[in-house]
Amino acid sequence: VYSDGVKENISGFTLSKPDMSAGGVKTVTVTYSKFTTTFTITVIGISGIEVSKMPTKTEYYLGDSLDASGLVVISRFTDNITKKLENYSISKLDSSSVGEKTITVTYKTHTVSFKVNVYKASGIRISRFPAKTFYKIGESLDLTGLSVNLIRNDGSEKEITDYSVSGFDSSKVGTETITVSYNMMVNGTNTFIGSDSFQITSSSFPIFRPNRTIFV
Repeated sequence: VYSDGVKENISGFTLSKPDMSAGGVKTVTVTYSKFTTTFTITVIGISGIEVSKMPTKTEYYLGDSLDASGLVVISRFTDNITKKLENYSISKLDSSSVGEKTITVTYKTHTVSFKVNVYKASGIRISRFPAKTFYKIGESLDLTGLSVNLIRNDGSEKEITDYSVSGFDSSKVGTETITVSYNMMVNGTNTFIGSDSFQITSSSFPIFRPNRTIFV
């Protein structure tokens, strides 16, 4: 722009280099000879990261390793647009002691955390007995209705299904004790946690009683 107000396109000017490593409004300086002017640009950057979906597994036992399956982490940009992240890092789980543990997710200079719990298994309990407790000689064991809970150090319980059952022999007449046992991996070792039991009766012929038939 000349002193008489005439404008002319020029070349040979230089532009300053704004900091593009972070989001925000940046000032660019234009220099031509001894003259300068400025303009601003907006750089869209990451304002933070968030856990948009927790991992499927959030309860652990002593000696377990972290399983982040199902975890979804997103980046939020300065224009409030979000994008799913893939190449983040995640801290290890300290499962050497019980309690609430903090897991930290890191992407560049941004971090976010979530909580998981580590328990100690202290035993098992049959919370519901199977519907069938009377058997005829030769029948197979029917565990329909059986419910078994794992007892944890804080007194809470969680249903389990990967228990083992022993003691059933329907070739014999009489009452038998069926034992439910549970083992789990603790610090890399298959460890016995506990057992509970219930009784069944095997019979060779039926006796009819009102509303039911049993075998003796």
